[in-house]
Amino acid sequence: MSKKPAFRALLVAALWIGVMSLLAVSYRYFANPALKERVEGAPELSTKQWQELAVSNVRAEPIGFARGSAQLSDENRRQLQDLCADLRNSPQLYVRVIGDVRAAEDAAEAEANLRLAQTRAQVVAEFLSATGISFTRLTVTTAKSANNDGAQTVMFVIGTMP
Repeated sequence: MSKKPAFRALLVAALWIGVMSLLAVSYRYFANPALKERVEGAPELSTKQWQELAVSNVRAEPIGFARGSAQLSDENRRQLQDLCADLRNSPQLYVRVIGDVRAAEDAAEAEANLRLAQTRAQVVAEFLSATGISFTRLTVTTAKSANNDGAQTVMFVIGTMP
């Protein structure tokens, strides 16, 4: 008896099992919206929906940056990893990532501060996304600093759809 027919039969059986498994997974994925959402991430929100988020009881401390820098420190990364763990455990949560814009004495400085705040917020959002948080759950914005101590932070507002 030749080994070729036995090998071919084994190969055909393995391919058949693989195709059937793929079909079963595909059916479960498309037939189950909750599974689809978990795989793809939360549904994308409109601007109005972002404004209507109900603030969650999940809190995150602001991320501090060195003066003039948008680089994450090791401590920043640890803080963001903790936030990611909370977000992975609560897929219904959305996060507004807010770059803190410091006051400026002239227009050029104000523009530079705005760009830096935007860059910092974007760096934080990209870190969250790289660790598994869907960009559909994140929005990046800036806001004027509420304090005058020169804080250079990125803050978070975490919420759910009402």
